Amino acid sequence: MVEKEDVVLLDFKSDFIDWLKVHHSGSGAFQKWHAMYGKDDFRQAIAAHRDWLWNQVFNGSTGLNKCKLWEEVRYLSVVKPVPGTVERRTVVTPWVHKCFDHMFGENLKKVVPQPRDIGATLEAVVVPIASRMKRDRTGNIRCTKVTSVEPGTVVALRREGSEWGGKTMVWYAYVHGIGDGPGPEPELKVIWLYAPEDTILAKGRYPHHNEVR
Repeated sequence: MVEKEDVVLLDFKSDFIDWLKVHHSGSGAFQKWHAMYGKDDFRQAIAAHRDWLWNQVFNGSTGLNKCKLWEEVRYLSVVKPVPGTVERRTVVTPWVHKCFDHMFGENLKKVVPQPRDIGATLEAVVVPIASRMKRDRTGNIRCTKVTSVEPGTVVALRREGSEWGGKTMVWYAYVHGIGDGPGPEPELKVIWLYAPEDTILAKGRYPHHNEVR
């Protein structure tokens, strides 16, 4: 039997559900609750709701407020800080610093990453080559009737009935699959390509205005 002060986060990986099943497996309420949670590992739930759990334990005067679990998830005192000066600013690359320096300059520290001899590789990932659409003199993709669409095609849709605040009147999307739609026309499975002002970049100074993401 684990003592109260010896309860740690690892106990909620599998030991906790084993204990519950021994004592409550015959309860319909428990089975319904367990099915709604959908898994046996409770560590994520413990960490996410640590403040509420601490309040229940502290007010209940059960003695569980002294267990080692709180040092892990609430006080964060189990892992000792790295010796040396603590950097209070957010460390960013020169690229990120260029985008947000005018907003958070005093809270950013620009650091040039060390070069790597071997770059990252992705195995078994197939990305179709996007076909280039015709553009007008201003650089916008021309709105033409699409007669053939394959995975890898970038399509342009005229903006209609949107509450978004962006000024662009054309939306772009990358087609990654084609399926059967509810009507006679096929259904395109797309990844929307957003302009910088339509993303979480918000008021950041994005250096390339002719890109979509």
